[in-house]
This record gives sequence, structure tokens and C-alpha cells, in this order.
Amino acid sequence: MNGQDYTAAGLVFTTYRAPTLLGLSPNTGPSAGATLVRLIAEWPMHSGADYRCGFGAPGNRTTPATYDAHSGDVLCRSPALPSAESTGSSPLRVTLNGQQYHAPLPFHHYGAPSLASFSPSCGPAAGGTLVTIGGTQLANGCALVVDAGTSAVTAVRPPPASPRK
Repeated sequence: MNGQDYTAAGLVFTTYRAPTLLGLSPNTGPSAGATLVRLIAEWPMHSGADYRCGFGAPGNRTTPATYDAHSGDVLCRSPALPSAESTGSSPLRVTLNGQQYHAPLPFHHYGAPSLASFSPSCGPAAGGTLVTIGGTQLANGCALVVDAGTSAVTAVRPPPASPRK
């Protein structure tokens, strides 16, 4: 207080290198939220004391985060957007002390998918039937999986149609 006297309370203030985010895994999730996002940095983010993720517009939400000592990454869950149909990108930032947020990476929100049709409606048990699925918000996720009763099937998007001459 006077520049001469001090106390030997043993309190420690730790400094850390500001993290440089290299990637998010996954970098997309439903607007309903709850996607577990892994923030991957240039070096381990082990020196934090109050980990949080800040998702910018359209949601403008802060969620608690945790440090994964095994990988050196930070984990957090995406927040729900105001509307299940909301879509778009949010800048995702991380703080290690609950105050200073560091350079963002984009996290993409997609609306709730809605199935409208599929054709054909049956096929042989051995598989091999190409099923066309119609609906909205089907092409926005990282991976599409169809529950086919006793097993899950990975769906593939067809390549974009080439323009006719």
C-alpha cells in the first residue's frame, strides 16, 4: 500500500499465454444447443481458473467450460438460440479467467431439421436401396445419420447438379 510494506499471505497470481485457437470440433451444431464443442489451441490451455465460452450474435450467450487435461483443449456446450429455426454463424471466444476473451473462430448454427418425405418406402433386408429424403434443414449438419430401425445408416448428400447446356 505504501510501496514498502507487504504481507506474506502466500497468494499467487498466475499469468498465461493468450490462447490462439486453431479449430473447433465440431464447428457446427443445431440451434437448439447442447453441442459439445472442443476448442483446440496452439498450446495447452492449462493455466486457467475460470473457463468460459462466449458465443456471439445471434445468440450472445456465455456458457461454462472445462479444461481437458488429457488433450489440453477446452470443452463447452453450445447454447440454445432464441428460436429453433435460427441459423447463422457466431464468433466463439474462450476466456481462461472469466474476463479476457481471446480471438474467435466461427461456430455455425443450423435450424431444426424437418423430414417431409422419403422414397421408396421399402427395400430388401439385405440393403442396397437408394432412398431419397426430402425436407428442410437437412444439408446443414456435419454428418447425417438415418435411424433405420435396427441400425444407423450414414446418409450422403448427392453432388450438386451440373448446369445443362
